[in-house]
Amino acid sequence: MIKKILFSLTSLILAISPVMAEDYSFKKITEADPENNYVFMFAIRSAAYLDWSNPNALTKTNINSIIAKKFQDPGVSTIGHAQIAWQCNDQGKVISGAAGQSGQVNGQGLNVVLGGWGLSVLDMVYPDGEFENEQEVIDRTKVADRFKNFAWIGFRVKKQDCLKLVDFVKTYEEKKAYVNYGFPVDPLKYEGAGCTSFANAALSFISTLPELTTGWVRNIHLPEKYIGKLTEDPYLAKPLVKAKNKEEEKKIPVTEFLFGAESWAKDGEPYQDFYYYDPELFFESAVHLENYYRQKAGMELKNPIRTNSYDTAQQYTKKTSEEWLKKVMSGGKRVRIEKIYSTTGLIIDL
Repeated sequence: MIKKILFSLTSLILAISPVMAEDYSFKKITEADPENNYVFMFAIRSAAYLDWSNPNALTKTNINSIIAKKFQDPGVSTIGHAQIAWQCNDQGKVISGAAGQSGQVNGQGLNVVLGGWGLSVLDMVYPDGEFENEQEVIDRTKVADRFKNFAWIGFRVKKQDCLKLVDFVKTYEEKKAYVNYGFPVDPLKYEGAGCTSFANAALSFISTLPELTTGWVRNIHLPEKYIGKLTEDPYLAKPLVKAKNKEEEKKIPVTEFLFGAESWAKDGEPYQDFYYYDPELFFESAVHLENYYRQKAGMELKNPIRTNSYDTAQQYTKKTSEEWLKKVMSGGKRVRIEKIYSTTGLIIDL
């Protein structure tokens, strides 16, 4: 009972904190503890929920999100976003920063679909990628917090792991890998990345995290019959495979995804494997971690999902997140709730 009262008091103190939400970036946490090493993952949900249950639902909800963004704020994300931040203490020298990968800033994805490429839109590389600096990370997370689309996790990590992450980010920027934005490229090979694959790659240098991050991925079988192939590159986009000639071209009308009843590849149907680090799953994982801690402390739980029920990927994310934190806490590691802007999250010692 005493333990529950203490945790409830902690929650109340956070709620009435005199620090203005707009001033409470991640730096408030790191600057209060400069002796230790911290790494953060910031998850930003899409303006409207993206439904990956089938190609039609994905197309329609993506359009919904584009429209929702127009009525909210330019800083709101259409497809969701992920970013990272860090503070490393290297023998008294404090190294801090934040970064993210963005791209497709010219809205090429919609043009690709309208141009007949079909599901090949998911295998495009967009050469207009940009590297987000610390101020841009702060600005985007602040907007996401304002629209209640922000979740985060912080980790207090070993110095050597923190410095490895910083070296990766520095090299990634120096090599200008960020110019290539998309799903097919590998950030660990400095080929480029999507926003979430970049964040995941950076966090992979924290030795105890890969077991958790497996819950941030969707694996989808793309039916080959809906994968378009043309001879000419779309505007500001590079397809993995093009048609060799006009006879080999295959155009996929966008109407099939707007008005049809398509599905992902069924058993026995030719398909292409597609792996996607989903910002929605990043968000849900962060909330599941905090909820696991809140439940143990007798605190009110957050709602992690925007759907009526969990799909298979969401179920796996929930299970993976809870089992990972259970393992961490059973090892006696310290876990605490902190706040960035108006959004609470966990700081986990590793």
